[in-house]
Amino acid sequence: MIDKRATGPFNLAAEPPVGRDDIAAALGARPVHIPSGVLGAFVDLSWRARLQHIDRGWLDMAFTVPLLDCSRARRELGWIPKWTSTDALADLLDGVAHRNHTDSPPLRRRSMLDLLRRDVTEGLISSRRLS
Repeated sequence: MIDKRATGPFNLAAEPPVGRDDIAAALGARPVHIPSGVLGAFVDLSWRARLQHIDRGWLDMAFTVPLLDCSRARRELGWIPKWTSTDALADLLDGVAHRNHTDSPPLRRRSMLDLLRRDVTEGLISSRRLS
């Protein structure tokens, strides 16, 4: 942007838009249609039962992610993503499967005991007070 003296906002996103079939392929699974209301209720119940770590808000957010038009970045900046969206998804899932981590707070190694201790001492993330 500096070299081209471009101003204003630019959308940056890899293509293609990721859908149900892409996620299923990355997981080596068969895509199955589940109505969003049913899936939302299942996610909420399983989160409250501590069977998984993602609350319903994340699912709701995933269903409302807007598609971005990145043509301005390509046209004015010559920007081209190095990875496709499906390659990025596959890399993310590979990292999760192999429990890759770093020392940064969001990616640090966690154990079930650490997660249980946090939930007992600090409460559910949805009910914690901001410091």
